[in-house]
Amino acid sequence: MSIPSVVFFGDFSEERIPWNTAASHLGWAVQCAPDLNSLARISKDAEVTAVFVDQRTYGVSDALLLRRVRAIVPQARLIICCPIRFVFDFDPDEVGAFHVIARPLKIDELRASIGFVWESWSRRNEQNVASAAA
Repeated sequence: MSIPSVVFFGDFSEERIPWNTAASHLGWAVQCAPDLNSLARISKDAEVTAVFVDQRTYGVSDALLLRRVRAIVPQARLIICCPIRFVFDFDPDEVGAFHVIARPLKIDELRASIGFVWESWSRRNEQNVASAAA
């Protein structure tokens, strides 16, 4: 069984977050994927539970970018990371966004978002175990 992982997709180089501790309290790995190919490689070896998406990545429409990410990691929770005053030209729910978090990232908000993901992930795993036992 692969280790659950949180992936930061895009350019998070400006953030001053202790990445290695962001999900360690859950026993999850934290990985960075600067592009779609990197995300695809990570998804082959890890159970990607969440993808924090830098909305500035690629300069394509956010909806298109999220659909591309979703195609690679269909079970992951997508969390859009954007400036506080960012205005979407689409409904994040329509492309499967789990959550939106403001940049610059704050460690307490990041951990809270990962906690929401953990809760959702745990419930899905409990349902899968119950279905398999039935």
